[in-house]
Amino acid sequence: MRYLLFLLCLMPLVAQAKANVVTSILPLQQITAAIMQGVDEPELLIKSQHSAHHFAFKPSHFRKLKSADLLIWIDRNFESGFQRIPEILKSSTTSLELLRALDLQNQDGHIWYSPKLLTKIVDLIGAALVEIDRPQADIYRNNARSLQLAIVKWAQHTEHQLASVSPKYVLDHDFLHYFQRDFGLQALATIHDSHDQHGGIQALQAIEQQVKQNQAKCLLTNESAVSKIGNNLVKKFDLSVHRVQFSGGFIDHLYRLTESMVKCGQG
Repeated sequence: MRYLLFLLCLMPLVAQAKANVVTSILPLQQITAAIMQGVDEPELLIKSQHSAHHFAFKPSHFRKLKSADLLIWIDRNFESGFQRIPEILKSSTTSLELLRALDLQNQDGHIWYSPKLLTKIVDLIGAALVEIDRPQADIYRNNARSLQLAIVKWAQHTEHQLASVSPKYVLDHDFLHYFQRDFGLQALATIHDSHDQHGGIQALQAIEQQVKQNQAKCLLTNESAVSKIGNNLVKKFDLSVHRVQFSGGFIDHLYRLTESMVKCGQG
């Protein structure tokens, strides 16, 4: 009788067990957190102060991955060291490699700035969460729909705001490829590619020429500090600096990007 009572006491605990979700980088953590709102919080593997391109695994990271029910990441070229993911994860873990799922292999990994791709990303993450945690399926689906509506609203707002301005900006780091594609924009120059490399002295001279001829107004970066080369351009051509970093909610971050673009087209 006591054993039966013990089992009955355990049943609610088993029913309330939550899926262990791990995301590689902050943008994916914020998107996933919005879909999981009211259920749980996904874990973040690569903290915001570390670059995904130069990330080194520690024992604590391996422990997180080995306990994951779902891993959400960009791809093995974007997140450094993720080539080893298949040998790290347990066989029951669902691995959502987004570039592969979106059929964008070997392309730029900054996919969260595209409204077109974002709606697909939300669908993919929502479906993966439902698959591993069916009791919470309705919550995930409702949250995903709300997030997609917010993305559409942001995209419409951005279209309206950019209709009357022509942003003249330089990118310190190539992170807005998909945003520019979706909204018909083009940076005057890009100092570093998506993996923090620059093209050498001649390329830098060409960038300076573009900045001077087109009267660039801003430098945009997604890092906490502007690069040394970027700082030289800022001082030489009196550029305003806009740091497009994650703080607050994901949708708020997108609106701040739009605001920066508008400012780069004013005056």
